[in-house]
Amino acid sequence: MAAHNELNGIPCHGNHWLLTDLLRGEMGFKGFIVSDWMDIERMHSMHHYLPSEEEAFRVSVEAGIDMHMQGDHYYETILEAVRKGRIPERTIDRAVLKI
Repeated sequence: MAAHNELNGIPCHGNHWLLTDLLRGEMGFKGFIVSDWMDIERMHSMHHYLPSEEEAFRVSVEAGIDMHMQGDHYYETILEAVRKGRIPERTIDRAVLKI
C-alpha cells in the first residue's frame, strides 16, 4: 500500500521512482500495489499536485499503482480515459495482471 505522504514533493501514489524503479526494480517486489483509501484523488484535492482527478488516476497507474482502494467514480473515470486514449489499455492490462 502506498503511503499518504509525499517524497521529495511527489505524492507517493504518483511517484514512479518510488513504486516502480525502487520497489519493483531495485528491491525486486513482485506483488501488487494498492492505493490507500481515496489517496489517488487526494493527489488533486489535497496535495494540489495534479490538475484533475482523471490526471491523478492516469499518473497513479503509470507510476505503479495496480489497484485503487475505494473511490466514488474511479471505474467510470478511468474507463473513459482509456476510451479517449489518455491511458493506454496495455497500462491497465499490466496492472490487473498483478491482482
